[in-house]
Amino acid sequence: MKILHTSDLHIGISLFGEDMLPYQEKIGESLCAAAVECGADCMIIAGDVYDSAVVAGEAVKCWDRLCEKLFSGGRDIPVIIIAGNHDSAPRLSVNSGLLENCGLYIRGSFRDYMKPISVGDADIYCIPWFNIAEVRELFSDREIKTCTDAFLAMTDDIKSSWDKSKKHIIVAHCFVTGAAISDSERASKGAEISAGGAQMVSADVFAGFDYIALGHLHRAQTIKCSADENTAVRYSGTPIPYSFSEAGQAKTYTVFDTEVGISELAAPSSLSLITVKGSYDEVMAAEVPEDAYVRVILTDRSSSAGLYENIRDRFPRMLRLECARKVSASADDSDSRISEMSVSEAELAEKYLRDCFGREITERQLGWLEEAMKEEE
Repeated sequence: MKILHTSDLHIGISLFGEDMLPYQEKIGESLCAAAVECGADCMIIAGDVYDSAVVAGEAVKCWDRLCEKLFSGGRDIPVIIIAGNHDSAPRLSVNSGLLENCGLYIRGSFRDYMKPISVGDADIYCIPWFNIAEVRELFSDREIKTCTDAFLAMTDDIKSSWDKSKKHIIVAHCFVTGAAISDSERASKGAEISAGGAQMVSADVFAGFDYIALGHLHRAQTIKCSADENTAVRYSGTPIPYSFSEAGQAKTYTVFDTEVGISELAAPSSLSLITVKGSYDEVMAAEVPEDAYVRVILTDRSSSAGLYENIRDRFPRMLRLECARKVSASADDSDSRISEMSVSEAELAEKYLRDCFGREITERQLGWLEEAMKEEE
């Protein structure tokens, strides 16, 4: 039996204000082609279908068209979807009972974790994104302080009554300890890494299962389960890049064969994200494809008039312009650290610009800055 696994579609997301729907519209065709190529018996989308709990109408239409393609793309196979932290579980699972008759299984609540979906020789258990307090309420006889405790309670429950003659697969949306995150995820998932790791899950809670189809992180990767080397714990990653830090990652679909193990299929996309880094002259001389979105990182401290406009003219699809800060190795951190309680916002902004360009800003520029801040107020 073969399972095609993907996650984190984030339909409706924008990249620095640029709509990604034109690229997301093509995911359905790409998934169908991958399903045919690998001979999939089942497809899994492990959470974060949408980028927001409240989505625009065009994003909903995009998802609707994607689902239509999944069931008209050459393979009549069940599709299993769970809610992620970006999704509204009630909205995502609307009409889920009716859709199951068509082979589309949408699980929004973790409370259905004991209701496996049987496909071939496997039982597939779904554990969508959840709140620890809700699991604690359900398992009042157990001490549940962390996500690891919560998952362990559910996996123990599953094992107590599963069919030992079958393969056992979990679909979940969570942060497993030991996984690598990209720069784009540090801001949004930083709270999960901190707080004593309460939001993180040990891979060992999945021992005894055959495959763990994960969503939540954007980089495709396999996590080691120390308690059972036969348990494959896998993040599929996103099918297309959603930040410049992801641009260098190979975007793939994961294929899990119950007899062979894990393999990958390329997830083709026309979305091209390129970072151009160098001095002003080097940046202006750089060549990039016309259809690529560009991030420019300046390594010199030029503040010449028209700099932004010149670079924008050179790269019409530029989404971001950054200045690479050069910090002296001998600099004393105590000197460079600023207390936000003791300086104004204008002074903070002035210091930032001074650090970027290596020179004091003019009185005229300072006036523009203060005027802009007053308008924001």
